[in-house]
Amino acid sequence: MEEKKHVTISLGTAICMVIIFLLVIALILLGIYTYALKNTNTQKSNISSNTDVADASQSATVDTSKDEVTKPVENVGTELNINDSIVKTLTDKIDFNTNARASIYKVGSFNSTTIPNDLMLKLGWDSIENKPQITGNNPLPNETITKNSMSQSIANILGSTVTYTDASFTVVDVETFHGYRGMFGSTVNYSNNAYSIELFQGGGGGPTPFIHEQVTKSLKYNNKIEIYVKTAFIDTKYVESLDDFEFILYKDFNFATNTFNNQLSKIAATQKMPELSSDFNTYVYTFDLDSSNGNYYLSGFNMAK
Repeated sequence: MEEKKHVTISLGTAICMVIIFLLVIALILLGIYTYALKNTNTQKSNISSNTDVADASQSATVDTSKDEVTKPVENVGTELNINDSIVKTLTDKIDFNTNARASIYKVGSFNSTTIPNDLMLKLGWDSIENKPQITGNNPLPNETITKNSMSQSIANILGSTVTYTDASFTVVDVETFHGYRGMFGSTVNYSNNAYSIELFQGGGGGPTPFIHEQVTKSLKYNNKIEIYVKTAFIDTKYVESLDDFEFILYKDFNFATNTFNNQLSKIAATQKMPELSSDFNTYVYTFDLDSSNGNYYLSGFNMAK
Protein backbone atom coordinates (compact mmCIF):
# COMPACT_ATOMS: atom_id res chain seq x y z
CA MET A 1 0.00 0.00 0.00
CA GLU A 2 1.47 3.29 -1.19
CA GLU A 3 2.20 5.77 1.51
CA LYS A 4 0.58 9.25 1.15
CA LYS A 5 2.86 12.30 1.13
CA HIS A 6 1.94 15.37 3.10
CA VAL A 7 3.16 18.80 2.05
CA THR A 8 3.77 20.95 4.97
CA ILE A 9 3.69 24.78 4.46
CA SER A 10 5.03 26.96 7.11
CA LEU A 11 3.01 29.89 8.47
CA GLY A 12 5.44 32.43 7.01
CA THR A 13 5.15 30.96 3.55
CA ALA A 14 1.37 31.03 3.72
CA ILE A 15 1.34 34.65 4.73
CA CYS A 16 3.65 35.54 1.82
CA MET A 17 1.40 33.73 -0.63
CA VAL A 18 -1.65 35.53 0.69
CA ILE A 19 0.14 38.89 0.36
CA ILE A 20 1.24 38.09 -3.18
CA PHE A 21 -2.33 37.06 -4.09
CA LEU A 22 -3.70 40.29 -2.66
CA LEU A 23 -1.07 42.34 -4.55
CA VAL A 24 -2.03 40.66 -7.81
CA ILE A 25 -5.69 41.38 -7.15
CA ALA A 26 -4.84 45.04 -6.30
CA LEU A 27 -2.77 45.43 -9.49
CA ILE A 28 -5.62 44.03 -11.57
CA LEU A 29 -8.11 46.39 -9.92
CA LEU A 30 -5.71 49.34 -10.34
CA GLY A 31 -5.33 48.56 -14.04
CA ILE A 32 -9.10 48.39 -14.49
CA TYR A 33 -9.54 51.70 -12.62
CA THR A 34 -6.81 53.42 -14.64
CA TYR A 35 -8.31 52.27 -17.93
CA ALA A 36 -11.80 53.42 -16.89
CA LEU A 37 -10.44 56.80 -15.73
CA LYS A 38 -8.58 57.29 -19.01
CA ASN A 39 -11.75 56.63 -21.04
CA THR A 40 -13.73 59.01 -18.87
CA ASN A 41 -11.18 61.84 -19.42
CA THR A 42 -11.12 61.17 -23.16
CA GLN A 43 -14.89 61.42 -23.35
CA LYS A 44 -14.85 64.64 -21.34
CA SER A 45 -12.15 66.05 -23.62
CA ASN A 46 -14.18 65.17 -26.70
CA ILE A 47 -17.30 66.73 -25.23
CA SER A 48 -15.36 69.87 -24.32
CA SER A 49 -13.81 70.04 -27.78
CA ASN A 50 -17.18 69.62 -29.45
CA THR A 51 -18.64 72.28 -27.17
CA ASP A 52 -15.83 74.69 -28.06
CA VAL A 53 -16.36 74.08 -31.76
CA ALA A 54 -20.09 74.61 -31.38
CA ASP A 55 -19.49 77.79 -29.37
CA ALA A 56 -17.01 79.05 -31.95
CA SER A 57 -19.44 78.25 -34.72
CA GLN A 58 -22.25 79.98 -32.87
CA SER A 59 -20.00 82.97 -32.19
CA ALA A 60 -19.04 83.16 -35.84
CA THR A 61 -22.67 82.98 -36.78
CA VAL A 62 -23.54 85.78 -34.40
CA ASP A 63 -20.65 87.94 -35.64
CA THR A 64 -21.62 87.36 -39.25
CA SER A 65 -25.17 88.25 -38.38
CA LYS A 66 -23.94 91.49 -36.81
CA ASP A 67 -21.88 92.27 -39.89
CA GLU A 68 -24.88 91.71 -42.11
CA VAL A 69 -27.03 93.94 -39.96
CA THR A 70 -24.53 96.82 -39.74
CA LYS A 71 -23.24 96.62 -43.32
CA PRO A 72 -24.38 99.80 -45.13
CA VAL A 73 -26.62 99.40 -48.13
CA GLU A 74 -24.94 100.67 -51.27
CA ASN A 75 -26.56 103.92 -52.42
CA VAL A 76 -27.10 103.52 -56.14
CA GLY A 77 -29.52 106.39 -56.60
CA THR A 78 -32.92 106.54 -58.24
CA GLU A 79 -32.94 107.24 -61.96
CA LEU A 80 -34.96 110.26 -63.04
CA ASN A 81 -36.51 110.81 -66.43
CA ILE A 82 -34.27 113.31 -68.23
CA ASN A 83 -37.42 115.20 -69.23
CA ASP A 84 -38.51 115.72 -65.61
CA SER A 85 -38.88 119.35 -64.60
CA ILE A 86 -36.16 119.10 -61.94
CA VAL A 87 -33.68 117.75 -64.49
CA LYS A 88 -34.63 120.50 -66.93
CA THR A 89 -34.14 123.11 -64.20
CA LEU A 90 -30.68 121.81 -63.38
CA THR A 91 -29.57 121.51 -67.02
CA ASP A 92 -30.63 125.13 -67.49
CA LYS A 93 -28.22 126.07 -64.69
CA ILE A 94 -25.32 124.58 -66.68
CA ASP A 95 -26.40 125.84 -70.10
CA PHE A 96 -23.32 128.04 -70.46
CA ASN A 97 -21.91 129.67 -73.58
CA THR A 98 -19.08 127.75 -75.20
CA ASN A 99 -16.27 129.90 -73.74
CA ALA A 100 -17.53 129.38 -70.16
CA ARG A 101 -18.16 125.70 -70.77
CA ALA A 102 -14.61 125.35 -72.06
CA SER A 103 -13.36 126.83 -68.78
CA ILE A 104 -15.17 124.06 -66.89
CA TYR A 105 -13.59 121.34 -69.00
CA LYS A 106 -10.19 122.98 -68.75
CA VAL A 107 -10.38 122.75 -64.96
CA GLY A 108 -11.51 119.16 -65.50
CA SER A 109 -12.67 118.26 -62.00
CA PHE A 110 -13.83 120.22 -58.97
CA ASN A 111 -16.15 120.20 -55.98
CA SER A 112 -17.66 122.94 -53.85
CA THR A 113 -14.39 123.51 -51.99
CA THR A 114 -11.91 123.17 -54.88
CA ILE A 115 -13.68 125.14 -57.61
CA PRO A 116 -11.35 127.99 -58.68
CA ASN A 117 -12.39 131.54 -57.81
CA ASP A 118 -12.12 132.80 -61.40
CA LEU A 119 -14.31 129.93 -62.63
CA MET A 120 -17.07 130.95 -60.23
CA LEU A 121 -16.82 134.50 -61.53
CA LYS A 122 -16.88 133.35 -65.17
CA LEU A 123 -19.97 131.22 -64.62
CA GLY A 124 -21.72 134.01 -62.75
CA TRP A 125 -20.91 136.53 -65.47
CA ASP A 126 -21.90 134.16 -68.28
CA SER A 127 -25.28 133.40 -66.69
CA ILE A 128 -26.43 137.01 -66.69
CA GLU A 129 -28.43 137.66 -69.83
CA ASN A 130 -28.78 141.11 -71.41
CA LYS A 131 -26.18 142.86 -69.31
CA PRO A 132 -26.72 146.63 -69.14
CA GLN A 133 -24.57 148.54 -71.59
CA ILE A 134 -23.12 152.00 -71.17
CA THR A 135 -21.04 154.12 -73.53
CA GLY A 136 -17.36 154.00 -72.72
CA ASN A 137 -14.36 155.89 -73.98
CA ASN A 138 -14.49 154.06 -77.31
CA PRO A 139 -17.26 154.02 -79.91
CA LEU A 140 -18.53 150.68 -78.61
CA PRO A 141 -20.35 150.33 -75.27
CA ASN A 142 -19.27 148.61 -72.10
CA GLU A 143 -21.22 145.85 -70.38
CA THR A 144 -21.56 146.53 -66.67
CA ILE A 145 -23.19 144.75 -63.75
CA THR A 146 -23.19 145.50 -60.05
CA LYS A 147 -21.42 143.46 -57.40
CA ASN A 148 -24.83 142.48 -56.07
CA SER A 149 -25.93 141.19 -59.51
CA MET A 150 -22.81 139.03 -59.71
CA SER A 151 -23.46 137.70 -56.21
CA GLN A 152 -27.04 136.76 -57.07
CA SER A 153 -25.98 135.08 -60.31
CA ILE A 154 -23.29 132.98 -58.60
CA ALA A 155 -25.70 132.05 -55.80
CA ASN A 156 -28.28 130.90 -58.36
CA ILE A 157 -25.72 128.46 -59.78
CA LEU A 158 -23.60 127.44 -56.78
CA GLY A 159 -25.82 128.28 -53.82
CA SER A 160 -25.79 131.09 -51.27
CA THR A 161 -23.24 129.42 -48.98
CA VAL A 162 -20.42 129.39 -51.54
CA THR A 163 -17.59 131.82 -50.81
CA TYR A 164 -15.59 133.69 -53.45
CA THR A 165 -13.52 136.83 -53.86
CA ASP A 166 -14.58 139.74 -56.06
CA ALA A 167 -11.81 140.27 -58.63
CA SER A 168 -11.09 140.98 -62.28
CA PHE A 169 -10.92 137.94 -64.57
CA THR A 170 -10.37 136.88 -68.17
CA VAL A 171 -13.55 135.95 -70.00
CA VAL A 172 -11.96 133.53 -72.47
CA ASP A 173 -9.11 131.30 -71.32
CA VAL A 174 -9.42 128.74 -74.14
CA GLU A 175 -9.02 130.66 -77.38
CA THR A 176 -10.21 127.76 -79.54
CA PHE A 177 -13.65 128.03 -77.93
CA HIS A 178 -13.88 131.80 -78.06
CA GLY A 179 -17.33 131.66 -79.64
CA TYR A 180 -19.03 134.33 -81.67
CA ARG A 181 -21.70 136.65 -80.33
CA GLY A 182 -21.21 139.83 -82.31
CA MET A 183 -19.22 141.85 -79.77
CA PHE A 184 -16.61 140.60 -77.33
CA GLY A 185 -14.34 141.71 -74.57
CA SER A 186 -11.30 140.00 -73.17
CA THR A 187 -11.21 141.01 -69.49
CA VAL A 188 -13.92 141.77 -66.97
CA ASN A 189 -12.62 144.44 -64.62
CA TYR A 190 -13.80 144.75 -61.04
CA SER A 191 -13.70 148.13 -59.32
CA ASN A 192 -16.01 150.37 -57.30
CA ASN A 193 -18.37 147.44 -56.53
CA ALA A 194 -19.06 146.82 -60.23
CA TYR A 195 -17.96 144.44 -62.99
CA SER A 196 -17.48 145.85 -66.50
CA ILE A 197 -15.97 144.85 -69.83
CA GLU A 198 -14.94 146.90 -72.83
CA LEU A 199 -16.47 145.41 -75.95
CA PHE A 200 -15.11 145.23 -79.46
CA GLN A 201 -16.64 144.06 -82.69
CA GLY A 202 -16.25 140.34 -83.34
CA GLY A 203 -15.36 138.86 -86.68
CA GLY A 204 -17.91 137.54 -89.12
CA GLY A 205 -18.06 134.17 -90.80
CA GLY A 206 -19.49 130.77 -90.12
CA PRO A 207 -19.78 128.68 -86.96
CA THR A 208 -16.85 128.45 -84.60
CA PRO A 209 -15.66 125.43 -82.54
CA PHE A 210 -17.86 124.54 -79.60
CA ILE A 211 -18.48 121.91 -76.93
CA HIS A 212 -21.66 119.89 -77.29
CA GLU A 213 -23.26 118.03 -74.37
CA GLN A 214 -26.08 115.50 -74.46
CA VAL A 215 -27.83 114.55 -71.22
CA THR A 216 -27.95 110.76 -71.01
CA LYS A 217 -29.28 110.11 -67.50
CA SER A 218 -29.89 111.59 -64.08
CA LEU A 219 -29.61 109.91 -60.68
CA LYS A 220 -31.24 111.22 -57.49
CA TYR A 221 -29.89 110.48 -54.02
CA ASN A 222 -31.07 111.62 -50.59
CA ASN A 223 -29.40 115.00 -50.81
CA LYS A 224 -27.97 115.29 -54.32
CA ILE A 225 -28.71 114.83 -58.00
CA GLU A 226 -26.22 113.82 -60.68
CA ILE A 227 -26.61 114.83 -64.33
CA TYR A 228 -24.67 112.64 -66.79
CA VAL A 229 -23.70 114.03 -70.19
CA LYS A 230 -21.93 112.69 -73.26
CA THR A 231 -19.54 115.32 -74.57
CA ALA A 232 -18.23 116.06 -78.05
CA PHE A 233 -15.53 118.64 -78.74
CA ILE A 234 -16.48 119.99 -82.15
CA ASP A 235 -14.24 121.69 -84.67
CA THR A 236 -15.68 123.41 -87.73
CA LYS A 237 -14.38 123.42 -91.27
CA TYR A 238 -15.55 125.00 -94.48
CA VAL A 239 -15.87 122.41 -97.27
CA GLU A 240 -15.64 124.11 -100.65
CA SER A 241 -17.20 121.22 -102.55
CA LEU A 242 -20.26 121.43 -100.32
CA ASP A 243 -20.18 125.22 -100.15
CA ASP A 244 -20.96 124.73 -96.49
CA PHE A 245 -19.38 124.06 -93.11
CA GLU A 246 -19.10 120.67 -91.49
CA PHE A 247 -18.82 119.72 -87.85
CA ILE A 248 -15.99 117.35 -86.90
CA LEU A 249 -16.74 115.55 -83.65
CA TYR A 250 -13.83 114.62 -81.37
CA LYS A 251 -13.73 112.56 -78.20
CA ASP A 252 -11.03 114.67 -76.51
CA PHE A 253 -9.48 118.09 -76.49
CA ASN A 254 -5.97 118.84 -75.23
CA PHE A 255 -6.25 122.10 -73.32
CA ALA A 256 -2.48 122.37 -72.91
CA THR A 257 -1.89 122.45 -76.67
CA ASN A 258 -5.35 123.66 -77.79
CA THR A 259 -5.74 120.68 -80.13
CA PHE A 260 -8.59 118.28 -80.90
CA ASN A 261 -7.88 114.56 -80.43
CA ASN A 262 -9.56 111.28 -81.40
CA GLN A 263 -11.95 112.14 -84.20
CA LEU A 264 -15.04 109.96 -84.10
CA SER A 265 -17.41 111.36 -86.73
CA LYS A 266 -18.38 114.40 -88.77
CA ILE A 267 -21.61 115.85 -90.09
CA ALA A 268 -22.75 118.76 -92.20
CA ALA A 269 -23.36 121.90 -90.16
CA THR A 270 -26.95 121.88 -91.37
CA GLN A 271 -27.60 118.40 -89.98
CA LYS A 272 -29.25 117.75 -86.65
CA MET A 273 -26.74 116.72 -84.02
CA PRO A 274 -26.77 112.90 -83.83
CA GLU A 275 -27.03 110.79 -80.72
CA LEU A 276 -23.53 110.58 -79.31
CA SER A 277 -22.24 107.02 -79.17
CA SER A 278 -20.71 105.25 -76.21
CA ASP A 279 -17.27 106.08 -77.64
CA PHE A 280 -17.62 109.63 -76.36
CA ASN A 281 -16.64 110.35 -72.77
CA THR A 282 -19.24 110.80 -70.05
CA TYR A 283 -19.04 113.65 -67.55
CA VAL A 284 -21.04 114.22 -64.37
CA TYR A 285 -22.44 117.45 -62.96
CA THR A 286 -23.31 117.07 -59.26
CA PHE A 287 -25.93 119.21 -57.53
CA ASP A 288 -26.34 119.30 -53.75
CA LEU A 289 -29.62 119.95 -51.98
CA ASP A 290 -29.94 123.11 -49.90
CA SER A 291 -32.39 121.97 -47.22
CA SER A 292 -33.16 125.57 -46.27
CA ASN A 293 -35.01 126.23 -49.53
CA GLY A 294 -35.34 122.81 -51.20
CA ASN A 295 -33.27 123.81 -54.25
CA TYR A 296 -30.26 122.09 -55.80
CA TYR A 297 -27.01 123.87 -56.65
CA LEU A 298 -23.95 122.89 -58.66
CA SER A 299 -21.37 121.37 -56.30
CA GLY A 300 -19.07 119.33 -58.54
CA PHE A 301 -17.93 118.24 -61.98
CA ASN A 302 -15.80 115.33 -63.12
CA MET A 303 -15.37 112.66 -65.77
CA ALA A 304 -17.45 109.57 -65.00
CA LYS A 305 -15.49 106.51 -63.91
